[in-house]
Amino acid sequence: MKESRSITIFIEYTWSRPTAIDVLCNDCGESCMEYYGDCDIEEYLHIRGDAAQKLAAKFSAHDGKTLLKRMADRFRPYGDDAFTKIEAWLQSKAIDYTTSLY
Repeated sequence: MKESRSITIFIEYTWSRPTAIDVLCNDCGESCMEYYGDCDIEEYLHIRGDAAQKLAAKFSAHDGKTLLKRMADRFRPYGDDAFTKIEAWLQSKAIDYTTSLY
């Protein structure tokens, strides 16, 4: 089974203002099967409410589309490490988030 990893950013917004941001890291492959007992693992970072506004302010983004573009531009160069870099960046900026793993 081929190893693969993808990173996806979802942004919900009301009246253009980001209210919820989810960052998804989807891992597939033999290493997932060995470690988790499943060949497809989804790990999320969830940023909500005031933390979503704080994140948007750090990117000088006043709407969801701008925030999505700026986050993608900032973290795309990290490739497979983008999810880890986003989480480290959130911690360094004291932006609250939660995680989940499926």
